[in-house]
Amino acid sequence: MADYKSFPRPGPESGHLGLASGVIMSSVVITGAAGNLGTKLSSHFAQLGCNLTLLDMRPRGRPDIIEADLCEPGGSWTQHIHAANVVIHLAGATWPYQDWSDLQRSNIDALINVLNCCVDDRAPRRLVFASSLLTMDGYRNSTDIISPDMPARPTTFYAVTKLAGERLCLDATRRGPLDVVCLRLGATRRGANAPTSKVGLWEQQRWLSNGDFCRAIERAAFAQTRGFALALIASRNQGMRWSLEEARSLIGYEPADASVPKNPPVRHRLSRFARDHILTVWPGLQTHVH
Repeated sequence: MADYKSFPRPGPESGHLGLASGVIMSSVVITGAAGNLGTKLSSHFAQLGCNLTLLDMRPRGRPDIIEADLCEPGGSWTQHIHAANVVIHLAGATWPYQDWSDLQRSNIDALINVLNCCVDDRAPRRLVFASSLLTMDGYRNSTDIISPDMPARPTTFYAVTKLAGERLCLDATRRGPLDVVCLRLGATRRGANAPTSKVGLWEQQRWLSNGDFCRAIERAAFAQTRGFALALIASRNQGMRWSLEEARSLIGYEPADASVPKNPPVRHRLSRFARDHILTVWPGLQTHVH
């Protein structure tokens, strides 16, 4: 199976012009709106002037979020997808060491239902899919610049579900008038999400600031790309090997925030190593690790 970067659909010339005009009068659905990324993005998009609909399986007491289980096809949530010009799909399991059955339901089954809903009424719309740089985690010890057209190297079931999601998105663009931008996102932690040296250099070089995350999704949502597109997204982290050239050319993304990764204290390196290797062979331990 060939890897891919961008498969354009015949139509208007691709590019990232006219962003501001695309925002005006747009109806946008954000799935997973109550989560870490969804909370940050919904606040950002609320300031853009678009008609915003927020969906989540667990609204967590927020009255602006509609409860929706995307794993159940044909639910009332489908009416909001049909009414949208843009769907930003953030919903899914985020813990990389979950059992396959949990990951499959949240990261694959739910996406299948959303994609089917996006194409079944034959209305043109755009979907932004939140993939992950962890799909390329196997390049950790290489020295090459990492670009999205290189073969993927996932090291967890979680990353495999993200790759499966990308292929499902590609297939959906061939089944209907749907344009999809898949963004392999770096690490955006909860809260202020400042750079930290409490994780390894590789993890620090995946850092994606809150602002850069929101700007990347915004650019993907309203750029004029056609068909299927794929790009890597991170902030400007010194020494990183992620290629952002595709993100610049496809959606006009340019990181505004930067970090200078530092070697973490030995105790953090040892605890991180132990946790990652223990959880790889014993996923159920995740409920006891904080």
